Amino acid sequence: MSEEPLISIVTPSYNQAQFIEHNLRSILVQRHPNVEHLVIDGGSTDDTVRILRAYEQKYRLEWVSERDSGQSDALMKGFRMSRGELVGWLNSDDMYFERGTLSFVAKLFSAEPRVDVLYGDQVAVDAANRIFRVSRLFEWNYGMILRGNSLSQPATFFRRHVVLENELDKKLHHAMDLDFWLRLGRSYLFRHVQRILAAFRIHSSAKSTAFRKAARAEARQVLASNGQRWGIDYKVLRYLKDYPAAGLRKLLALQDCLRIPERIDELAFDPGALDVWNLTISQLWPLQAPFPLRLRKR
Repeated sequence: MSEEPLISIVTPSYNQAQFIEHNLRSILVQRHPNVEHLVIDGGSTDDTVRILRAYEQKYRLEWVSERDSGQSDALMKGFRMSRGELVGWLNSDDMYFERGTLSFVAKLFSAEPRVDVLYGDQVAVDAANRIFRVSRLFEWNYGMILRGNSLSQPATFFRRHVVLENELDKKLHHAMDLDFWLRLGRSYLFRHVQRILAAFRIHSSAKSTAFRKAARAEARQVLASNGQRWGIDYKVLRYLKDYPAAGLRKLLALQDCLRIPERIDELAFDPGALDVWNLTISQLWPLQAPFPLRLRKR
């Protein structure tokens, strides 16, 4: 039995056969010796179950495929099934960035026992795994979260007691992660690490793309229910602090763009032909602060 801490990765899934194998492989190739992967599928009718069966003998993968009441319900089911002292939430179309990601996360939690929630930076990838954006996240600031600046959900990890002590809101279908950060942020210690931990996929069938208007409305509802008001203070901080800071982080992330080719052999997925020039151009153009609410997909 490994003395390394067990890390449980929970993946909610529904009809994501196009992408889920990339998700599974990004965990299969992790160097951390003690990982369990829990896939909670909502009764997919595509090839998802066939792919899961093909991988269940390759590493410590457990899965169920049955109807549920949505992504939050599936996640809570997975959190309760988890046995690891550390837990990650990785949606079925997202991936971990490097083969050493989980080893790094375990070491950092061990070195900082007071930290309850750890989050890092991310890259954005398209449907073909091509990297087209690097996102540096901000240092933890509850006020920024309350103004709609969300974390990178696939690059976030928890101590197990955190996800067992707090329920995701099953009534939310898009902004459950934003609501989760706001509620956890009042009671737990968050820590940001300036390292790319995950690849967040943006594609046409993602909830964040297909239901953008509904997602924005739900996110605004979440902010209001947690105490945000839309007066002059909010507008001043958004336009004079949050947007310029996001633009600066975008520029600083150019360093990460240039370093990615040096780490290509360490990646947990195949990004295809990585063109640094195109990546740099896409990082700069358009040079604007991204929409601040990180809307989720399943």
